[in-house]
Amino acid sequence: MPDPDCGESKLDPLICPICGEPSQEIRRALTASGAYRCIDCLLRTAEGRQDVSFPQIEHAVSLVMQRMREQLKKKGWGRFVSTHEAYGVIHEEVLELADTLCENDIQAFRGELMDVAVASIFALAGFLYDGGKEL
Repeated sequence: MPDPDCGESKLDPLICPICGEPSQEIRRALTASGAYRCIDCLLRTAEGRQDVSFPQIEHAVSLVMQRMREQLKKKGWGRFVSTHEAYGVIHEEVLELADTLCENDIQAFRGELMDVAVASIFALAGFLYDGGKEL
């Protein structure tokens, strides 16, 4: 059965560790912990919607800022010249994020989430001020 999001798949269906049933849809249910669940089991378990703590948010922000520093070293501090350029960069990062869904690689997905956040924050920072004045 082809995965509707990722096209034709030659992989055997994965087995859900909860219900033991094979499912092609299991590929779309990669959880935050990196575990797979079939869609039905994911929706029935607490793992479907766990609370995120403030320290977890702070940690995520620190990782994004670390990635921001790396990108600024590589690409410089020059802001986007237009809203169209900013949108194009963010859109490209979102497309790369979507591609990682088909790879079922939680580390790659997290990395692309950080890239989307970095591009978005950098764009926002560049459009908040003009010549040192807040817009």
